[in-house]
Amino acid sequence: MKIKRFNKADQESLKFYEEQGFVCHTISDGSFVKLVEKAFEYYSKNFKPKSVAFRNSDGAYRHVVDIFRDKKSPALTLFLNKEMQKVINVYLEQNQEYIFTHSKLSFKQPYLKSNWMPHQDNGYKNELDIRDGFAVFLCLEDMNELNGAIQVYPNSHKFGRMEHKKVVENDKLGDHQYVVQNIPDSLKPILLEASQGDLVIFHSNLIHQSTSSTSDSKRLVIIAELEAWDKTKLDDYSKKPILSNGTSLNAYLKLQLSLKSILSKQLYMNKISDYEKVVGFVRYVKTKIK
Repeated sequence: MKIKRFNKADQESLKFYEEQGFVCHTISDGSFVKLVEKAFEYYSKNFKPKSVAFRNSDGAYRHVVDIFRDKKSPALTLFLNKEMQKVINVYLEQNQEYIFTHSKLSFKQPYLKSNWMPHQDNGYKNELDIRDGFAVFLCLEDMNELNGAIQVYPNSHKFGRMEHKKVVENDKLGDHQYVVQNIPDSLKPILLEASQGDLVIFHSNLIHQSTSSTSDSKRLVIIAELEAWDKTKLDDYSKKPILSNGTSLNAYLKLQLSLKSILSKQLYMNKISDYEKVVGFVRYVKTKIK
């Protein structure tokens, strides 16, 4: 199905987003395109992830998390690029600060099981942490049916947060997905094909899914989620948040949030498990002993 792609963010694109729960954008600015190409090259060549998540039964992972804090990566620079900011700002409320709740590289392991079951991003939150935010899904390469393009359920955001069930994929490490239990018959998925540099913005309650890649492509995508900020909340990694416009926190807030981060016992759901950290440490010690 051919989906309208907007060349600029304005009231027309905002209306489409509010009605459908998602919107597709193309940014043709030369500096932005070069940054996208740089990011694709960075994540395609000799990239060694620190924190991974959502492993299947074979241990193949789908996400590298907290990538905005990787100083070698152009990911944060991409999202703070003026052309990207022009698009994002149309979907933000005025006079309200927003943060990146988390950032990640999402991809497929070619020819391996790496599908995403139908879910809402809010389905991964507890009921006390429901968010009225959205995700920005930036394609670092062309996205199509063969490499597992994202599929969305138009209008599904209007149903609010739905009940999800937990599906464990890796018994050893506990990695799991949440899947919508009962999708209304009136909702049908559509596949979104996109070109390198295109982005999809979708509501936290929009149901979406994707299949595995049956090609050599990893379908590299950078995803960041945004939400309004009350100056007290940490991000999903229990760290001082990164403001969506790149503004620095003042000294008082930095100190306050640093203390909260240290004292917080909250664990980000996609962080490497304590078990895996211990295993990694044991392996490290063994190499030093040898």
